[in-house]
Amino acid sequence: MLVISLIGPNCSGKTSSIKILKSLGYYTFKKDYILYDTNKIDNHLTISKWHWIAKWFNDVIKLSKEHKCPNLIFSDRSPIEAGIYSESCFTLLPALINSFKELYLFNIDCKHIYLRCKKEILLKRIKKRLRFESVRIYYKEDNLIFLNNLFRNYEKNIALWDFVVDTSELKRSDVVSEIIKFTSNFLK
Repeated sequence: MLVISLIGPNCSGKTSSIKILKSLGYYTFKKDYILYDTNKIDNHLTISKWHWIAKWFNDVIKLSKEHKCPNLIFSDRSPIEAGIYSESCFTLLPALINSFKELYLFNIDCKHIYLRCKKEILLKRIKKRLRFESVRIYYKEDNLIFLNNLFRNYEKNIALWDFVVDTSELKRSDVVSEIIKFTSNFLK
């Protein structure tokens, strides 16, 4: 089974791309972190991430064991991002990288597509979204220091990403075309 995880900062186009992929008939997988944040612990602390990480890995492994398991799954986000979002980024990432390597034991291959966007465009998108989804303030989407650190962490770890699509100037349909083109390399 191949899992293609779309990753990137807030408002980079992950959820929009997942929605389009789903409408095209692809199997999509979304484990929304906000739904698993039942204790309302600061979501930038490592301790707040474990439940969501375990749920994501367990659900992917469970899917791989199902009789009618899809060969290809597109995931909105990935546990590796817990390492990017966490204040202790560089202590969590090695364990997450190792966990992804262990997925091979279940015949699961996971690739990460980083949806990159110019910071000034992302900040405009985030500002617009905060007007409609004020709950995201709790997750520090209005905090410029946090957002700058987040952008830096994605860029600093670019060697971990299997493919990069710059969504800054692309239409959503073009972003999805790039994702599908990359994915087709692994389905031959």
